[in-house]
Amino acid sequence: HSGFIIGDIEGAERSLLDPGLVPALTAGQWTLVVEIHDQVSPDIATILSDRFRSTHTIEEIVTRPRKFRDLPAAARWVCLARWTRTYMDERRPGPMRWLLLRPIGT
Repeated sequence: HSGFIIGDIEGAERSLLDPGLVPALTAGQWTLVVEIHDQVSPDIATILSDRFRSTHTIEEIVTRPRKFRDLPAAARWVCLARWTRTYMDERRPGPMRWLLLRPIGT
């Protein structure tokens, strides 16, 4: 089996992305993009890396704060600017991290 999984599961990464429970995650050719919720589980990136290290290449992607100019010009309405700036980072506690897990050999 092969496929692509995008996981933004608000801290349930530890439970749901476990090859011990779901062997197909590492037995097949699954690519995973997983948002890491350090605020829920500070060691989750290490745990996931350890689980997938032998079957996947692992790349960490860190977000940057969004700026008003990042919006497409058509979305930069002056009347919405004060609300848009508040919610552009989804009220996150800081930069978010993602792991890109690609099956070795792909």
